[in-house]
Amino acid sequence: MSEELERQLVELLQAQAARDERLASALERLEKRLAESDATVLTIEEAGKRLGCGRTRVFGYIKDGLLVKVKHGRDTLVTVESVNILNGTPRRARR
Repeated sequence: MSEELERQLVELLQAQAARDERLASALERLEKRLAESDATVLTIEEAGKRLGCGRTRVFGYIKDGLLVKVKHGRDTLVTVESVNILNGTPRRARR
C-alpha cells in the first residue's frame, strides 16, 4: 500500500474510529507503522525493541559490524536499514 494511500486511510479511519472500538485499534496500528516508516535512524533503545534485545547486545552488534551506527552529537543512533537487515538474519547467525 502506498504511503499516500495509507495516510488517506488514516484520515478515513479517524472519522469512523469514534464509533467502533476495532477501528480505533486498527487506526492505532496503522499510525504506528507510518511513524516507523518515516524514520531513517533509531535510538539504541528503539533498535533493541525491534530486535528483541537490550542495549548491551545492540552495542555488541555495532562492534561486530552487524549494525551501522550514526553519531549525532553525543547520541549513538543506528540506521533502520541495518536493523531491518539484521532482523532478517537468524539469531544463531548473529553471534
